[in-house]
Amino acid sequence: MRTRIAVVVFAVSLMSSPARAQYCAPATSPAFPDDTFDTFFMQNGPGWTGGDSVFSVPLPNGDSFWRFSDSYIGTVNPLTRMRSSYLFNVHNAVATTDPALTTFTTLYDNGGSATHPEPYFTTHNSNNWFWIGDGIVIQSSPGVYQIKQFLTKWTGLFQFLGESVVTLSYPSLAVVNYQTLNLTDKTLEWGARTLVIGPYLYIYGLEDLGASGKYAHVARTTVATIANYSAWQFWNIPQQAWLTGPSNSSRILGDDPLTDPTGPSIANDYTVDPITTSAGASYILVTEDTNPFYGDWSSIIVYYSCNPQGPWSAKQSVYTTPETGQQQKYGKLLTYNPRAHPEYTSNGELLVHYNVNSTDSRDLVNANDYLPRFIRVPIAGLK
Repeated sequence: MRTRIAVVVFAVSLMSSPARAQYCAPATSPAFPDDTFDTFFMQNGPGWTGGDSVFSVPLPNGDSFWRFSDSYIGTVNPLTRMRSSYLFNVHNAVATTDPALTTFTTLYDNGGSATHPEPYFTTHNSNNWFWIGDGIVIQSSPGVYQIKQFLTKWTGLFQFLGESVVTLSYPSLAVVNYQTLNLTDKTLEWGARTLVIGPYLYIYGLEDLGASGKYAHVARTTVATIANYSAWQFWNIPQQAWLTGPSNSSRILGDDPLTDPTGPSIANDYTVDPITTSAGASYILVTEDTNPFYGDWSSIIVYYSCNPQGPWSAKQSVYTTPETGQQQKYGKLLTYNPRAHPEYTSNGELLVHYNVNSTDSRDLVNANDYLPRFIRVPIAGLK
């Protein structure tokens, strides 16, 4: 699995007025669970019944396209919420939902079905697999759309092999082709978030040093050169400029004693999104504080900036995941990799999910132990 009820919340430490002006940070209140989304994602099948690394993107017809990494495809007993096995059966899966959250449709490719699960995106090598990255919908010609999707490639004991950009057609959502991203090194993983801002496509990435820290990076290119790594530019903090060559990429978060006095705090999945409030425009970064030991992560945090590359405000804790540390039959629950889903913003509240898992996979025969959980983050004047 991709890890790397009374609600308890941390009080949010709001920044002073000068800090808000400097980082374009609106007032942010403690988050609370979204029961509608939590209930909807308790799917019993046949089809997808649980997964992590949850990505969503709105489609031109108003539906949402959901992508998941390690997932269960099959059925769950609707009364007991128990599976027939605790072993997940695909490394990635996809589904669509309608705007009213009344239908959840699992999609299949590569000969897969509810009774014969296969990954939607395949490396064509049984020893390797793809995990999900972010994606965007583009208009390739008038009235014709495609989806460009990042995929990270892995093998063995979580050895990172590289990345691909997959193109999907619309409305079929079938795979058109895979393009290998010719990384010049394997120290940075790209595609945590993708944003089109003006003429540029911003691509957020991760430098994952395990227990030594996790650091955020950002690059930019154009949609046309999304798979041409040599055409990318990387934000360089010392030069305060976009420079070619990944060696010029700076850690934009997690390496600043003022922003993160306790050390790096980024998660493997995180999101950066433009938001507009009554006070103006800004960018919000949503992640989890990974300073504690793995398994003890519990604080969902946000940062703000006036620019997509930063600098970023001090972190604000908006929610404590109540599942973290809960004893199950074999292990304890843990939480990880929160992401925002801004297309579902309503009533001034940003929708965010986080993943729930167990330290012992045998617990995952209980479908409730391996699901996304959803919260709402109130942001003053959010439109």
